[in-house]
Amino acid sequence: MRRLHIILSIIALLVAVQAVGLLLLGLLIYQATPHDTLARRTFISQIPGMLSSVRVLDRSMNFLYRGQRPPEELPSYRLDIADEDLQRIEDSLPTELPSPWYGNLFLTEDAKDWAAAVFTADGETYDVKVRVRGDIFNHWAYRKKSWRVKFQKEHLFHGMREINFIIPEDRFWFAEALNVYRMRKFNLLHSPLEFVTVSLNGSKPLLYTQVEQWTKEMLEKQGRPGDANVYQTGGGDSYFQQWDPMFDELGYWDKYVSK
Repeated sequence: MRRLHIILSIIALLVAVQAVGLLLLGLLIYQATPHDTLARRTFISQIPGMLSSVRVLDRSMNFLYRGQRPPEELPSYRLDIADEDLQRIEDSLPTELPSPWYGNLFLTEDAKDWAAAVFTADGETYDVKVRVRGDIFNHWAYRKKSWRVKFQKEHLFHGMREINFIIPEDRFWFAEALNVYRMRKFNLLHSPLEFVTVSLNGSKPLLYTQVEQWTKEMLEKQGRPGDANVYQTGGGDSYFQQWDPMFDELGYWDKYVSK
């Protein structure tokens, strides 16, 4: 009888070790796989409540990554968009993605509708124009979206004409912030970047990466001529799964600064 108990105990221990190993493996896969891929290309999205449960489990471990409180609070902004305009923007976005391949998931510039909004910072309000920002669906397919905000020429925000509020995970959290820091140290041309919080229509503060858009004003603040030619590759014609000859044809390039 004693031998049977020992055998059963060993079996139970092996089962427990395997269960823990599978759990840790699953957590590792979850951490290493882009969440938009999990949500759209795996069976997880087909199981009711599964994705939400996995997210809760993931967030419950955030305490492992918490460091010291920063010495200063992040800049806090408020962005108010009329409900009908916000709904119009939502309705203009694709509801079904045509393909899991990035090359076919672009939101073209003409499909990004602008809307009037009110931006508030440091007790001052600005009449602005806003639209979703980003070509790939991770910027606009979910509740938390990336935004571009355009200020009036006669009422700039800290000398900025246009700024982007980008979901931090798209900028790899600290990776791009580190690159911008290094570019600033080497006096290279760069888009200023910082972390901020934004409340949309009275929501709780949402963490964003604020990046100044490439504009005439941005160039001049960094000691460059405002009429310099700064180019970008055009939409989905030049990267991800669509390998057009962008280095051979000028037609695949657009000017960032045109005014």
